[in-house]
Amino acid sequence: MAARLSALAAALLLGGCASYFGAEVTAYHQEDQPLSGLSFRFAPAPQQAESLEFQTYAGYVRRELLAHGMKEAGGPRRDVDVALDYMVDGGRPVSYSQPNYAYVFQGYRQVRHDRTDANGQVVSYWESVPIYGYDLVGYSTYQRTVYRKQFKLALTRTQPVPGRPARLYEGTVVADSEDGALNNAVPYLIQALFQDFPGPNGVTRQVRVETDRKAEAKAADTKPVDAGTSDGKPVDGRQPEPAGSGAAAGK
Repeated sequence: MAARLSALAAALLLGGCASYFGAEVTAYHQEDQPLSGLSFRFAPAPQQAESLEFQTYAGYVRRELLAHGMKEAGGPRRDVDVALDYMVDGGRPVSYSQPNYAYVFQGYRQVRHDRTDANGQVVSYWESVPIYGYDLVGYSTYQRTVYRKQFKLALTRTQPVPGRPARLYEGTVVADSEDGALNNAVPYLIQALFQDFPGPNGVTRQVRVETDRKAEAKAADTKPVDAGTSDGKPVDGRQPEPAGSGAAAGK
């Protein structure tokens, strides 16, 4: 999977004048429980409550949730808590080979020459002429550092339905690139996560997002996240479960 991700995310895939960011998206959700029409509020983890980075990423997610029919709660009453989790690893070395080509000697060929002598007779003779051609002469090995970036989203009911899990949706999107800055990728990771949202249940799929459209414009509404109290905790006193808890992809 890492090789496929690296090929998708590190390369710019040309389509006319457009270029693309590639990622892999995995989503789990209750297929018979529609999300459209539900009200939501963000539930930041304690370390996220005062984070401007969290506020920025929440702005991107807010716009996508609204575009997909959900509505942000204006007070403490809400149907769904929204939790975010994001990370970039320390990078891993990846080796690759590149072919080298050059003009090289490939042997001789015989060339016939005709000339007329002093008696008017045609005289032929042969000459050996060297042949050169553009050919593979070997490979050069290089090494680069590839970073895995991951973004997780979880939607959890505040009032669970009897006999049903409280978690309505959990999605994970990952991408590899040689750029170690997480913030450069998050707008595109979120766009990939919401492509065909909520997506097929329990399926990992490859997604491409057009990059010549500025994703940052989608976060125009970056008002502070109100999680219900001044300390960023939900109003019912529960600590939100981190999005997609468990082993992170690629670790």
